[in-house]
Amino acid sequence: MGSHDHIDHNYINAVKCNFVHLNETGSFSEHGIEIKRVRTFHDKVSGAKKGKNIIYNFIIDGINVCHCGDLGHILDFNLVEEIGYVDILLIPVGGEFTIDAFDAVDVVKQLNPIVIIPMHYRIKALGIIGLAFAKIDKFISASGLLSSKEYKELELNSGNIKNYSGVAVLKYD
Repeated sequence: MGSHDHIDHNYINAVKCNFVHLNETGSFSEHGIEIKRVRTFHDKVSGAKKGKNIIYNFIIDGINVCHCGDLGHILDFNLVEEIGYVDILLIPVGGEFTIDAFDAVDVVKQLNPIVIIPMHYRIKALGIIGLAFAKIDKFISASGLLSSKEYKELELNSGNIKNYSGVAVLKYD
């Protein structure tokens, strides 16, 4: 899966086995996994500057996981309806190349997930490139009353997902 065709997000040449490349809108189901792909844009001007983006909402073991890719705008009513129910939302929050912290909060309110996993923000590992992105603190602050906790890893299932309600910041070394 690739949300858009930028080489740093969709380098399919690295895959050396047989695979199904899901890079268009529509539905796909295999081995008990359902994937819905919804067309959005990488910017606020219908893709005129940065192109298209695909949001993936997939169901695995009864949990709806929505990956926003490089979403560049808040959603309209039709997109919210098309995406559907979301348990876990992976959402860009760093701005510059995607939505910023404030638009991300709006999208969270639109999709109303149980767990929010922010992505595409400034971390030390990015070095100087990371300066283009806002820090995670901006999103956490903008999200207001949402609880926030750091995790090295998450082991979620339909029985324990409510225990992780709020913003789950994934940390790594």
